[in-house]
Amino acid sequence: HDESIADANLVVGEITADFIASPDYITGEAKISTMPTSQLEDTSVIDLINEVQMFYTEADVSSAALFNFGSNLLKGPFKKKDVAFIYKYPNTLVGTKITGANLKKYMEWSASYYNDYKEGDITLSFNPDIRGYNYDMFSGMTYEVNPSKPAGERVENILVNGLPLVDNNIYRLSLNNYRFGTLLGLELVTMDDRYYDSYETLQDAGRIRAMIVKYVQDEKGGALAPTVDNNWKITGVDLESPLKEVIFDMVRKGELSIPTSEDGRTLNVKALNVYELIDEGILKVSTYVVQKGDNLWAIAGKYGLTWEELNKINDLDNARLILPGQTILVPALP
Repeated sequence: HDESIADANLVVGEITADFIASPDYITGEAKISTMPTSQLEDTSVIDLINEVQMFYTEADVSSAALFNFGSNLLKGPFKKKDVAFIYKYPNTLVGTKITGANLKKYMEWSASYYNDYKEGDITLSFNPDIRGYNYDMFSGMTYEVNPSKPAGERVENILVNGLPLVDNNIYRLSLNNYRFGTLLGLELVTMDDRYYDSYETLQDAGRIRAMIVKYVQDEKGGALAPTVDNNWKITGVDLESPLKEVIFDMVRKGELSIPTSEDGRTLNVKALNVYELIDEGILKVSTYVVQKGDNLWAIAGKYGLTWEELNKINDLDNARLILPGQTILVPALP
């Protein structure tokens, strides 16, 4: 036991700065209580894992998921236990060949993790039937994920080495052994496509955790700095609203909670939606009495809204026809 503790605390390098400044997207705290920043945007933690995988497999592209939503590396000594924190499982590394068409299908499989976006949403949410460790993020390519489109049609503008993904081209993909099994089950690759297996070559030294340590020591000289290339992003959604910060503040104060799956294993399974919060009486509204010369566009502008947003809040029959003395609902801004 003492030897295990000593091994976990073995310093293998130095972390020059925190990798993720705000692990929780809304609260900014290390503990994830709302939604993880790491599944809403590219981060240096996932980029490190993919960088290591691509290096040892000499792959074109790589995929990895976060097994711990709060995965982070903090400035200071880099210890073996830090690797276990960002990479929870003893997976090994596989390199496989895959067609461009099947790589796209794999990416779409991953992107189904997001629920459909709808007007009024100020956050993205996650499919309660999909575990977070099944949301893979890719390196070695640039791409966009559009949750306003149906699952299966969301991944857009894919470029590998600056060139569009070609269906019939063969690409070298780096991934862990568990996900390789997933792709076998989806019939996107075959065993004959596998060109590298770290366990066959290195046994326990071929576990991805060990390979991260080796990479940092041999290739980085023990110095680990956070780098993120922002090679992917969310598109097709408008999450902005003048009421966004009001709503986020309610979450921070515990006045509003974000639903989790029934079994508690998936966070953030329903988006925060301005219109729904108003309809449910959770988000307070005030009233405005229409004055002579007013129009919906001008009134909306006073509250930082578009006329379409204000029209939706009020469910007006004719947005072009509002009369002096008419009362309309407006946000109760602080």
